[in-house]
Amino acid sequence: MGRIILLIVFAILLIILILLFSPVKIFVSSFDGDTKVTFRYLFLKFEKKNIQESETDSSQHSEIEENSCEENKKSPRKSKPLKKEKKPKKESEEKDSGEKTGIIPKSAGEAISLIKDLYEPGKKSLKIIFLGIGIRDLVIDFTISDQDAYDCAIKFGKTNIVVYNTLGFLSCIFSIKKKSINIKCRFNEPESVYNYSFTVKFRPACAIHAAVGLIFAFLVNNIKKRKRVKADNTA
Repeated sequence: MGRIILLIVFAILLIILILLFSPVKIFVSSFDGDTKVTFRYLFLKFEKKNIQESETDSSQHSEIEENSCEENKKSPRKSKPLKKEKKPKKESEEKDSGEKTGIIPKSAGEAISLIKDLYEPGKKSLKIIFLGIGIRDLVIDFTISDQDAYDCAIKFGKTNIVVYNTLGFLSCIFSIKKKSINIKCRFNEPESVYNYSFTVKFRPACAIHAAVGLIFAFLVNNIKKRKRVKADNTA
């Protein structure tokens, strides 16, 4: 009986470890205007294609709804009785509720001080999140085109500056592995072509570890804050 229980516990722990340490992969690609996003986790797979077309359809649908709303506004409606407004809480009740919680900042200054207090203890957790996210198989294939040679050269230079500076900044935060980067300049062509693809990879265990660290830092900061308030009140 004891061996069976141990086997069951071991199987449950093994399943939990597999779920936590199995990588989540998000594949993004855009070639010739055809954008595709694929999500993979263990045996699960979700894929979405032609995102631009779906966005245009949704925008057209929203325009139709707006037109129908305008027509409804023009048609007369019966006036509804006004609802009674709720009486605002007294200042003393608000102060008591704020003193009881002491967690949610009331002003922008308190929010900034809370972020500063959480930054130092939560720095390690943020590093775990950022380092746990990896960008793999990065492919960039841009063709910069314009009818005018001068404008095309300027666009080509600006595109190189933006691409390489962005990659340099992101490589300081995330782990990036480049497969190929090709930026070309072609004259006498009407439109530029921007093709790219990459895979984002991360493990749920890193996110859970970082979230636990941030919550712990938040609770410790809240306890310290309450102790300071009590010390000031007693003094």
